[in-house]
Amino acid sequence: MSKARALFFRSLNSLQSIRQPKLTTLIYHQVLAEPDPLRPWEIDRQRFQQHLRWVAEVYNVIPLSEAVQRLKDNTLKKGCACITFDDGYMNNSTVAVDMLKEFNFHATFFCTSAYLDGGMMWNDKVIEAIRAWPTAKLDIKPLEITSLSVTSTEEKISTIHTILNKLKYFDFQKRKNITDALLQQSCANPEQQMMSAKEILWIKHQGMAIGGHTHDHPILLKLDAVKAQQQIVDNKKILEDIIDEPLNLFAYPNGKPGVDYNRDHIQMIKNAGYQAAMTTSHGAAHYSSDLFQLPRFTPWDKSAFRFLSRMALNYYTR
Repeated sequence: MSKARALFFRSLNSLQSIRQPKLTTLIYHQVLAEPDPLRPWEIDRQRFQQHLRWVAEVYNVIPLSEAVQRLKDNTLKKGCACITFDDGYMNNSTVAVDMLKEFNFHATFFCTSAYLDGGMMWNDKVIEAIRAWPTAKLDIKPLEITSLSVTSTEEKISTIHTILNKLKYFDFQKRKNITDALLQQSCANPEQQMMSAKEILWIKHQGMAIGGHTHDHPILLKLDAVKAQQQIVDNKKILEDIIDEPLNLFAYPNGKPGVDYNRDHIQMIKNAGYQAAMTTSHGAAHYSSDLFQLPRFTPWDKSAFRFLSRMALNYYTR
């Protein structure tokens, strides 16, 4: 470690000790075995290893369940962090878990249940359809998209973002119909992307934790109350049957307060028997934080200085 980095790490630790301890929680989705040019926002094995190394030099990574209990009891120590994954991608089990174990790190994996054993999330259908698109131009009438060029990698990435942004808050069934049709038109035959029930159980046996993330990953605020509750309850039961123990932790799909969920959904989570829930709001949790709206953060920087600087800024986000 360079002197500059060592000084930075000591400074960050000092900052964490000035005020009451806070909990930093990192959120990931995938850890790719190799970089994917159509998923530049996803980290690969090499970058994830860098992240873990930098985190290990500054933070004490603890299980999220322990952190929640310490927040309740006001016994959280300085420099604590948690690691979480959303959705349930297969590379969580094939790549991420072994790397976490190398650092003796614990993580919580928030899984959907509709895509187990061969299913695919709607956003992945879009990406894989564009990857295999057979013509130079793309038209999607329901989205008022006409003549989008998809010949180069840059054009495909731009097109993917355009489609994802348009579809993100669509009616769930309409969104599914469009993405299913898009994948079918492309004649793509993508490999399985989500974990199987067997892989989820394996993760649990590696000492990791499994959490709930709804059945189909809908925007809860876009559903009526009955359907939203069913998404939460069905997901919990399916995952509990797989791992043979109660689920205590939940993560809201997308996770923006007032945009993706509201107070009614928080009550549904409580009624389902969860003890805490995670958002995607930036910031670090403290003893007075709402345990059913705990913040999480994703630092994407490629250098240790920028990575940890952003972590430090996040620590003081309110």
